[in-house]
Amino acid sequence: RGFLFLYKKNRPLECQVKKGCSTKEFSPIFDLILQFVEKNKKGILFSSETGFSEKIEIKDWDQSKIVSMISIPLLFNETLIGILYLDSRLLKSLFTKEDFKILQVFPAQAAISIVNAEITFIIRKQFFNLVEIISSLISNASSRIYNRTQQTAVFSELISQKIGFSQEETENIRIAALLHDLGMIGVLEKLVYERNF
Repeated sequence: RGFLFLYKKNRPLECQVKKGCSTKEFSPIFDLILQFVEKNKKGILFSSETGFSEKIEIKDWDQSKIVSMISIPLLFNETLIGILYLDSRLLKSLFTKEDFKILQVFPAQAAISIVNAEITFIIRKQFFNLVEIISSLISNASSRIYNRTQQTAVFSELISQKIGFSQEETENIRIAALLHDLGMIGVLEKLVYERNF
């Protein structure tokens, strides 16, 4: 079985990915492992032959029927962003100390990728907010130009999709269509100023 737990904006750990089971199979024993990793920010390894790699006391561990387990924190700048948990009820010593060392590298890389994805999402959201602000400036300058710009954006998006452009390419074309009349703001102000005088 495998689980990937992640924190989501000031919320407790949530299971984001699971393989080989359902979240209904969680038990108090499972929660103790996660709490240990969360509290200590270090991984833990279990093998039915060698026991736990860390000092941890779990009552009724044998009832879980887990014979091999590994749980590793996903850390970014010493901040816990998630936990990777893998276990087996069939294969004894599935995870060795060498596997434990190797597997600690992958969660570190995964943590960096997750943080980068979150930062990229925030930057894109801020960029789209900026495009909307600029679009509203065009609207304030001239409702006719604003409406034409909105129509151009819609048509550009539809044509891009029909041609088969990727979602990112289509999005870029839509943004270009929204901004293509940006220079008209200054021209309109100049025309209005000249007509009044």
